[in-house]
Amino acid sequence: MMRMKYVSPEVYVAEQPVVAICEDEINFLEEKVKLSARKRTRLCAHKDTEDSLHEMLVVYTGTTFVRPNLHPGKDESLHILKGEADFVFFDCAGNVTEVVPLGDQGSDKAFYVRVPGDTYHSMIMRSDKLVIHECIQGPFRKENIAFAPW
Repeated sequence: MMRMKYVSPEVYVAEQPVVAICEDEINFLEEKVKLSARKRTRLCAHKDTEDSLHEMLVVYTGTTFVRPNLHPGKDESLHILKGEADFVFFDCAGNVTEVVPLGDQGSDKAFYVRVPGDTYHSMIMRSDKLVIHECIQGPFRKENIAFAPW
């Protein structure tokens, strides 16, 4: 298994220059998500918050709540590796504008979604576990995520 640095119950960072994800890393995260109060955990392939590209393997449980949010001026994308979810888009007033059913590549659902910056979005879990590969522009700043006011 790859070497990882523990940051918090929700965050681990790869400690090697070449990051290659196998089933061992996914199994590790699936065990660790049970210890997370917010029911999510991630393995960061980027080295720190200053990197220009943030790539993460993220595991959610079937009861994880993803608060509607947007990233000002930053596009993001995600690829479903395991499980199912509905990706929900909202307008600024909180009205649902689109729902994209997502599943892994073996399903009949979309397995990739790109989210334009400044677009409110959330996910509704449709399986006991969801494993995704997520990418977003760095660097990470708390002000780069805006939670919906509604």
